[in-house]
Amino acid sequence: SKIDCLPMSRVRARLIGWGKYLPEQIMTNQDILETCGTIDAATGERVFNYYGAAGEVLKSKPITAEDIVKTTGIEQRRRAAEDESSEDMAIEAAGRALAHAGLPEDTEWRGIFVHCVHRRLHYPSAAQRIQHRYGLRVVDGYAEDCSSACGGYVQQVQKMADLMQVRPGAYLVVGADCMSRITPPDDINHVLFGDAAGATVWVPSEPGQPGAIATTRSTVVTRGVNGDVNPIDFIYENERGQMLMPYGPLVVKWVRKHVFKLMEALLEQAGWREGPPLVVVLHQANINVLKFFPGLLARVYDGDVRVYTGITNIGNASSGSTAYGYAACLDAVDDGSGDTIRIRPGDRVLLVAFGSGMNIHGIAIQH
Repeated sequence: SKIDCLPMSRVRARLIGWGKYLPEQIMTNQDILETCGTIDAATGERVFNYYGAAGEVLKSKPITAEDIVKTTGIEQRRRAAEDESSEDMAIEAAGRALAHAGLPEDTEWRGIFVHCVHRRLHYPSAAQRIQHRYGLRVVDGYAEDCSSACGGYVQQVQKMADLMQVRPGAYLVVGADCMSRITPPDDINHVLFGDAAGATVWVPSEPGQPGAIATTRSTVVTRGVNGDVNPIDFIYENERGQMLMPYGPLVVKWVRKHVFKLMEALLEQAGWREGPPLVVVLHQANINVLKFFPGLLARVYDGDVRVYTGITNIGNASSGSTAYGYAACLDAVDDGSGDTIRIRPGDRVLLVAFGSGMNIHGIAIQH
């Protein structure tokens, strides 16, 4: 099924502030190999398990640091401290975005939207914690969380853009995740995940102002590649609260097929076929997903196409990867994220993410 949003024909959302946060702890591939996985009883080797859809172990095998780089593109990732949660990271990133935006203390907020998969406490919501921490006045609006895994931050930005047309005002959108906490340490997919957060502040704008959202689009896909495994089973949480991803190779194929279709539709809907540089901030799932898109987009956009690839030194931070990545490209500061692509005035941006379900969300932003 498809859910299409029309171009922002009334009030658009304009970006005025952003902030990002990375935990201090760095885990290299060697650190992962020395502290995670499980010991094979027969050989005494440290191995990682490959889980099936029912949570059964399909196979186990040892891996090297070079294997991780080859299959994921990750050399190191950030991990939250033991006493640090997704909510803590969200609060920190939000504070930095609010400071950057510089809105008056008496601003009436229409919405605080936060995405966190892993939360230390499920209520009050992370959005309400941010509201309380910074004394934000939410009037005739919302302070709420969502849980759509890796697609969650972009989904929340999209919700904000839709609401901006009927409830114009100030909005704060945050993405933060500690997926490393819920991925079994013996699971091969544990090597993917890092922790990060990003936040953005939005206000109404007139058409033509920089930083304004031009169009949004969503797709909820109920078929796999070539009609195989249902995407609802690609990435899911089991009854023990652990994240499992038993169909990794199918996810790569699925993303190449469906995410590019959404990007192409976004470009068409925004009327972008040629022109200024196009910066793509895509969910940092795996380098073997990201590397296809510069060539694919060059077929449909005549101009300089740059795809953010911060996964090398951050890892896959779920919804935090697009939230952090967008802020990192706006700051263009070499903070160890592995990429210093800069979004400049006049650039066009595609902010795209996909997550458990499978859901895809995309936004075209004129800077």
